[in-house]
Amino acid sequence: MFPRTPRPRTSAGNSFLKQHILNEAPTHKEGNHVGRFDQALYRKITKHPAKSKNPARPGQSSYITKDELEVIETGRHKTELPEKFDFVVCGHDSDKEGVPGVIIVHLSKKLKIHNKYQVSNTEVEVETSRGMFRVESQERVYSGPTPPEVQKETMEDLWGQEYIAKTGDYDCEFPPL
Repeated sequence: MFPRTPRPRTSAGNSFLKQHILNEAPTHKEGNHVGRFDQALYRKITKHPAKSKNPARPGQSSYITKDELEVIETGRHKTELPEKFDFVVCGHDSDKEGVPGVIIVHLSKKLKIHNKYQVSNTEVEVETSRGMFRVESQERVYSGPTPPEVQKETMEDLWGQEYIAKTGDYDCEFPPL
């Protein structure tokens, strides 16, 4: 009998979409990073820092964002101001129409990338605030669930807050009482 290949769970991918892209996190959640994870590029991690535990669960892989991602941290006692971080996420490889991708299941940790060193044609060393990672040089796109048309307004509303935070423009009309 052949071993079964783990299949991505769409409910976990949907949960990531709701919490970290659409900002629909459960009310009991202490903190939640919300950003355009669906527009970021990722690189698969082949080696974690020596003193770091691999956060991926069995059947999953971990990935690091190629570039910083602007996020808002929501939750109790959070300022909800835009910040830029790099992230380690966990999920499954996905190949859509020949384009390498990743279906993200959960957000693992935020970090800062200091330097990148090309080790070979296929690998890059990434020096971060949490140690040295070795990653594939091939970039992957987000290929998890995408928001339905009715939810795009929710996403635009969230990123509208970013505009207000940057410009201080609160000029809007409210209906009379």
